[in-house]
Amino acid sequence: MKLDKLKKQAKILVVDDEEDICYLTKSILRKNGYTNVRIANSVEKASELINQHEFEILFIDLSLGDGTGIDIVQYVENTYMNHPLMNIITGFCSIDDRNKLESLGIDSIITKPLTREKILNAI
Repeated sequence: MKLDKLKKQAKILVVDDEEDICYLTKSILRKNGYTNVRIANSVEKASELINQHEFEILFIDLSLGDGTGIDIVQYVENTYMNHPLMNIITGFCSIDDRNKLESLGIDSIITKPLTREKILNAI
């Protein structure tokens, strides 16, 4: 019970250039008790938030307007002392991308369309 409460207090960052995906993910998380959720629509905004907060859980789109989710993963790896739970959101993931993500320590790859179950299972 105590662990569940701590988990729900986790700082979460959702990064996707599609605002609807950000708000859908945030809404699903909030409806399930995760209240500390921030969103970013670009690598630049995500980097800014990562510098301001130490997130425990990240949901990152693989393809962003100003870069890739891999850019963010590498930035987090170089910035944080502790490894957060990192989830990649993607409509398509090539074998090369999947191999690269696995080598970077991604915890899960979530394919679109997103569902409540996919998001919550990643946590």
